[in-house]
Amino acid sequence: DFYHINKNIYVGGTMLEQYKNIQPIAFKILTNSLNKNKYAHAYIFEDNSSNDAIPLALTFIKELLTQSLSDEEKDNIISMIDSGNHPEVKRITSESLWIKKDQIKDLQEEFNKKPIIGNKKIYIIEEAEKLNKSSSNTILKFLEEPEEGIIAILITKNIYQLLETVKSRCQLIKLTDSTE
Repeated sequence: DFYHINKNIYVGGTMLEQYKNIQPIAFKILTNSLNKNKYAHAYIFEDNSSNDAIPLALTFIKELLTQSLSDEEKDNIISMIDSGNHPEVKRITSESLWIKKDQIKDLQEEFNKKPIIGNKKIYIIEEAEKLNKSSSNTILKFLEEPEEGIIAILITKNIYQLLETVKSRCQLIKLTDSTE
């Protein structure tokens, strides 16, 4: 992965640096929140055509979960995230046309437990436009009463398919077409 191959470019910088030129607005928003240690409890990454959303979201999560750790601890956390085995990072995807209410309920149940590692739990909902009315209303309850240390990242190619009430509770990060 990029971090391990180019580890030296991050001395004094961040893993997000790779997005500085290809996603300058997202880079600035996310870097500012990391530098100020102030995060939204929920983000929407709108990605119409660049396909940068998932790698960018995972890079942001790595930064978030490895702040002020030793290099060895950072490497350990990063490899857990890369392998999909970090207990505090959950990815929701759809196996069909819709993200089902049960998937969101399972996520909420999982997130009622205290973190095993660190003090943050993060979930990514890929293709958030596939949240149907029922699953949208279930996630809405999660977004309306955010718990300390839980961060949501919704990734969508079509923000207009998300409920207004869901959108209003998230910080929007609109990605630019990287082919422009």
